[in-house]
Amino acid sequence: MMLFVGLLIFSSVEMAHAQASGCTDPAATNYDPSVFFDDGSCVYPTGYTSGTAFGNVLRKENVEGFIVGIGNWFTGIVVAISTVMILYAAFLFVTAQDNDTQITKAKSTVFWGIVGLFVGLLASSLADIVSSYFS
Repeated sequence: MMLFVGLLIFSSVEMAHAQASGCTDPAATNYDPSVFFDDGSCVYPTGYTSGTAFGNVLRKENVEGFIVGIGNWFTGIVVAISTVMILYAAFLFVTAQDNDTQITKAKSTVFWGIVGLFVGLLASSLADIVSSYFS
């Protein structure tokens, strides 16, 4: 029974992956905006060059997309670090056992973790605002 369930799950995941893969490069002639994974099937017009020796590494075609991409990347990193800080502060609170210096350190860590979350969200919003000037 477990083997059957495992095969069923594996086949459904493979089917979803097959349906969600294709060409994700807008410069290609067979670009499909509905796919999620690039399977290497992109076909380019004759004489097409991407402008650099390595191609478009960021997969952004304009300044707006670049700014939003950087903002989203920064937001993800800051939110991840802030989450780890808040979890560390919770650990400090649990292990403090009436140690005032450790409780103060935990309160400070929670405060700066929350500030980090706001900075991350502000970066995402700021990237959207700045990119709206380029569109």
